[in-house]
Amino acid sequence: MPHSMRDSGAMPANYLDPASPFTAQLGTNYVPGDGEILDIRRLVQSDSIWARELVRMDEQIQEIEISLRHLREKRDALKGNIDAHKALVSPMRLAPDDILREIFIACLPSATNALMDPKEAPLLFGRICRHWRDIALSTPMLWASIHVPLTPRAGMDISVTIGVLQRWLKLSGGCPLAISLYSQDVYDSSLYDPHHIVSMVLDVSSRLRRLSLRGPFDIFLPLLSLGPDSLPCLRRLELSDSSHPDTQLFKDHPEAMNIIQLPSLTGLSMLSAGMDCDLLSLRWSQLTSLTLFQHNYTSPEEPASGHLDCNKALEILRRCPNLRRCSLTITELDLNHCALSSNPVHISLPFLESLTLAGDFLLSSWISKLSLPELSYLCIGDMRNDGFRYGTITSPNIVVRINSGFLTSSALFDILNSFSLTHLELTCDNYFDDAELSDTRIIVDDAFLERLCPPHNMCPLLTHLIVSNPSSDFSGSAAMDFVRARMGMDIRLQCFEVHYSGEAVDTNIPDIQSFVADGLRLKFKNLSRNKSWGFNP
Repeated sequence: MPHSMRDSGAMPANYLDPASPFTAQLGTNYVPGDGEILDIRRLVQSDSIWARELVRMDEQIQEIEISLRHLREKRDALKGNIDAHKALVSPMRLAPDDILREIFIACLPSATNALMDPKEAPLLFGRICRHWRDIALSTPMLWASIHVPLTPRAGMDISVTIGVLQRWLKLSGGCPLAISLYSQDVYDSSLYDPHHIVSMVLDVSSRLRRLSLRGPFDIFLPLLSLGPDSLPCLRRLELSDSSHPDTQLFKDHPEAMNIIQLPSLTGLSMLSAGMDCDLLSLRWSQLTSLTLFQHNYTSPEEPASGHLDCNKALEILRRCPNLRRCSLTITELDLNHCALSSNPVHISLPFLESLTLAGDFLLSSWISKLSLPELSYLCIGDMRNDGFRYGTITSPNIVVRINSGFLTSSALFDILNSFSLTHLELTCDNYFDDAELSDTRIIVDDAFLERLCPPHNMCPLLTHLIVSNPSSDFSGSAAMDFVRARMGMDIRLQCFEVHYSGEAVDTNIPDIQSFVADGLRLKFKNLSRNKSWGFNP
């Protein structure tokens, strides 16, 4: 018969005693008898010793919580008082105004012009305190750059932009200016008139040092027509034309040639569908930075006049001996010319640090007679943006980024043997479906990795290698052998990334993991795992 408390006259004095008659049954599937059910109910009823003690404890907890809340309030008030006193002697409060000005200037964006955004510098500095606002408003250098959207955001009155720009230019004092004007391809002149903003920029043209214009060029013709008297200090010009490809800016508007012929101009970037390279008349020898990109809407059967083919690209390089950065998009569709590889003229670019060649071409070998003693960044073909980028790698490293669709294997090995490269990125895409070229295309497989290892020792200074879309013959075992071989060389591998499709690569190998522990960055991303069947019931 189950144990029962029906005959007991009172509850146990020690109600918290774990040796309760039912302690052994707690947390089990035990089913109490009828008498035990009555005993259990007496134990937990509202007027039981346990229930009364629970109420007493809740009251104590409430009293303690009230006391704790009051104590926290006193503590927060005291801490706030201490922090307020500390703020009186904080380094930023004691910093001289000249130091604050330098800090403010260092907070400006480096890759773009300053935005008309109260959450960004320099407008942000006017929202902290009156002292900071006074310093910001009295520092012309803070207002020496501005990005102006000529197409207002939804619900924004263009008059607001005009007012901000007017105030901004006044605050810049007499500082040289960097201004970017961006417009949509099509705008509604009944809603706003961008020409008013352009006229405001015309009023400060004598102070323009950097100018970036993006949109239909007819908006910017008053600026493009200015000569050296109106633009005496303009050094860098960026033009991005969103006009119809049939529009020929310099042919239709010869006066627009004035701005690219300025004697002060050292940097030029032109992105246009209607750019006619035959009409470009520049002071080539004074350029230190050059970007030419022409949208190609033509075909080999109907070539566009003035497009940038291989011969013209080489001629441009020859004319620009002082270049430090150069990016050319070639629109030569005739793969049989390969004029880049067969260059007969010696071209010396003693200061060139960065060279990018993109567009439509095929290199059968590296450009002969091209001297690039200071080159630190070479990019051939269209590459994704998340790889190595110019400016992220410090000297004396040499970065080479190659899309295999733009050169043959022979040209690749020419490049690998011509430069003491430290960073190599290969994207294996074959754009040109030509059976005659199939035997000469780049294949990144096990044999390719072997050439980067002893005894071949190609690229002995290589520390970083990124490969995308290698051959189906690429194996994980060969990749691990490559890692072991390179880690045993005098110049050890620091980064090895492979983006591939196929079987998973096992890197959980003791010696490989020891390299990772020592700092090797090892990444194998299986692209096929990211592809899923589109139908999901």
